[in-house]
Amino acid sequence: MTETMNAYIDCLRKCAEQCVVLRACEQEKRRALISGDLSRINTMLQTQQAEIMKLGQLEQKRVEAQAAAGFADMTGEQMLAAMHSTPEEERQTVRALLTELRDLAADIAALNESAIKLAKGSLRMYEQAFRQGAAEQRATYGPKAQSRAEFASGTSFKETI
Repeated sequence: MTETMNAYIDCLRKCAEQCVVLRACEQEKRRALISGDLSRINTMLQTQQAEIMKLGQLEQKRVEAQAAAGFADMTGEQMLAAMHSTPEEERQTVRALLTELRDLAADIAALNESAIKLAKGSLRMYEQAFRQGAAEQRATYGPKAQSRAEFASGTSFKETI
């Protein structure tokens, strides 16, 4: 195996490891959203952002290693097709890592979609509760509050003091 191909495979492995960490972050984010604990949600979002930044740096290194190996601007499938003169063991290693990355990305996307649905559902619930509470406040204390028919004077007291 050439040094450049070793470097590329190493970058793929590191990206896969980081994607496993991100998948765990997505799972924890979902649990945090279900719990409704705002502090836990905030902490999880900060952690997730830091992990995404790490993946971005690893991805940049992977792109550079892929270019150094002679496969610049190629998709995984294009690269595998272009590796016809590469030893079978290297092609299988690259194919396995690319498949693992694709599967991890699909898992992360599905978990993220689920978390977004949970967050939107919670937001709708909070908005509805807020609107209902605000409407009750306006009806009771607002400038357009109506006195009830059974209390013509606008009060429930029998005597005015």
